[in-house]
Amino acid sequence: MEYVLKTANLKKYYGKYRALDGLDMCVPKGAIYGFVGKNGAGKTTLIRLICGLQKPNEGNYELYDIDSRNKEIVKSRRRMGAVVESPSIYQDMSARENMEQQYRILGLPDFQGIPELLKLVGLENTGKKKAVNFSLGMRQRLGIAIALAGSPDFLVLDEPVNGLDPQGIVEIRELILRLNREQGITLLISSHMLDELARIATHFGFIDRGQMVKEISAAQLEEACRKRICLRVSDVGILSRVLDEIGLEYAVLSDSEAEIYGKIGVTELALRLSDQGCQVESMQERDESLENYYLNLVGGQLTSTEAGRRVSMNNLFSAYLARLIKNRAFWVFLIFMIGFGAGAPVIAHHEMVKYGVSYSCESRLAWHVMLTGLITALFTVWFLGTEYSDGTIRNKLVAGHIRRNIYLASLGSCILAHMIILLVHMLVISVLGQWLIAPFSVKAGELALFYLLSLLIGITFTSVYTMLVMQNQNKSAAVVLCVLVCFTLYMAAFYIYAMLTAPEMIPTGDVVAVFTNDGSGPQNIGREMIPNPKYLRGVWRTVYEWLQDIIPFGQAISLAEWKLENSMRMICCNLALTVGSTLVGLYRFERKDLR
Repeated sequence: MEYVLKTANLKKYYGKYRALDGLDMCVPKGAIYGFVGKNGAGKTTLIRLICGLQKPNEGNYELYDIDSRNKEIVKSRRRMGAVVESPSIYQDMSARENMEQQYRILGLPDFQGIPELLKLVGLENTGKKKAVNFSLGMRQRLGIAIALAGSPDFLVLDEPVNGLDPQGIVEIRELILRLNREQGITLLISSHMLDELARIATHFGFIDRGQMVKEISAAQLEEACRKRICLRVSDVGILSRVLDEIGLEYAVLSDSEAEIYGKIGVTELALRLSDQGCQVESMQERDESLENYYLNLVGGQLTSTEAGRRVSMNNLFSAYLARLIKNRAFWVFLIFMIGFGAGAPVIAHHEMVKYGVSYSCESRLAWHVMLTGLITALFTVWFLGTEYSDGTIRNKLVAGHIRRNIYLASLGSCILAHMIILLVHMLVISVLGQWLIAPFSVKAGELALFYLLSLLIGITFTSVYTMLVMQNQNKSAAVVLCVLVCFTLYMAAFYIYAMLTAPEMIPTGDVVAVFTNDGSGPQNIGREMIPNPKYLRGVWRTVYEWLQDIIPFGQAISLAEWKLENSMRMICCNLALTVGSTLVGLYRFERKDLR
């Protein structure tokens, strides 16, 4: 028999992982070879090797009788086409433009064969439609058309129906059969969809853990999976005796059940059994599926991880922490805040030396709390926004995690990240400030309270922005929304601060002169002072003071001026805002439709 592809003791390692571990296989010429195996069995690795994308660590393979270690193997590859994992197509080009590009790559003299190929795969009427607008099935067919450019004898398809709808699967199946029967192309098809392969393959190779378990033709497989009759009778002993007389092959399953192989005359068998006092209780025709044959062959079951899952809040939060450690945004913000924190006392020290300006360490520390809102907004969107844009939130739901835990783990990881960033920032200012400016003039208790309130403000901001981000599946829109909310809170806090610090008396435009009794002239010239109509009094002043302690930026302004007399009220307001925004976010997220 003539073979298109032969492998001998083929091995491929990725570190300590053995993707292929001594693979031996033969693909006959003119066959549709079904390469069957679980995910990770080594199917795609073999295809990468024979396509020249990677090199084996040990062993060799032959394409059209040319050894892989021979430089002439390049010429053999010119006789093959391949679609590896996903179709390699230009998204901004039409089907014809993609084909023309492939023809140029192959150095073909003209484009005359393109219309015929596009008609073969059913894409002749796509016109100028870009590939980005194709369905998944259309992209798969275009990938096959590109692989067919140059009239290959050997076509390799890696999971060609993966992700297709039933109609797309039928289209690809008919195309494969047409290529094999009408053009005599040999096909190697890797797949784990066994029932689909059983419809088209002429030969099968079963791979498990990088090794070939068995190679078998479709005819041999049909014989192995042959049909059988399952009988339930009143006396299996009489059944055995009758079957021996007829000369049929059978297997006794129990004291009342047996399986009969081969064709039988149902009426004749029933009459013989009845004559000997044996009643037929039931009769059923069965045959073994390719899936069962494969499972029995490899001695196991297809991948089933449900029993091994331990879905809990702990491992979900651990996953977020692992992602946080590897997240570029976290390290960018951390390094930025370290540099920004170090710059404040350095600049203050420079101005003190050069211009004689006086600064205190606590003043440099305090005003940096105002950055909390903006930094938190940007980081939360950057970190959590990718849950939607990358679609990874679906992985957590499919794994069995409930939405409440996903939301709380997201919030907890952002709070932890922000606390680390803010604490490091404040510590850098505190340490360098005492060295370059002056020691703290406030008491240790006041400094500890300042740190606590700063962290609580950060937690409040994080909970509010998490609520906003987890409701918005568009990352850009989430950025705009969070920055807009941040800016609005800034403006509201400064307006409240301006109203609370407005003077009680303001001058008029009239000049007032005070003269002495001796007529020596004015001794004091000034402007007349009148009550300020915008000065807050009574209940309104109390309302504005509460608003300043409720709005996080208002609290930041109070901290910047070291006004800690309402610290207990600020702590309660932070806790209330954090709990409230978290509850609202959870309520909305649990009822939200996700893409």
